[in-house]
Amino acid sequence: MPVEPLLYQASVHLPRIGTGLAGGSCDVIEPLIRQHLADHGISMTVYDLSEQ
Repeated sequence: MPVEPLLYQASVHLPRIGTGLAGGSCDVIEPLIRQHLADHGISMTVYDLSEQ
C-alpha cells in the first residue's frame, strides 16, 4: 500500500462496486476492501449513486 494516504490522513470515497456487468456483489466486495483499508488505518465511505 502506498504511504501517501497514511501521511495525509486520507480516506477513500467510492460508489458501490461489483454490481455492474461483471455480476459481482457489493455485499461481498465491500467488506474485503473495507478490511484491507482498515488494516492500514484508512477509513472508507461508500455511496449509493442513483441512476439518471
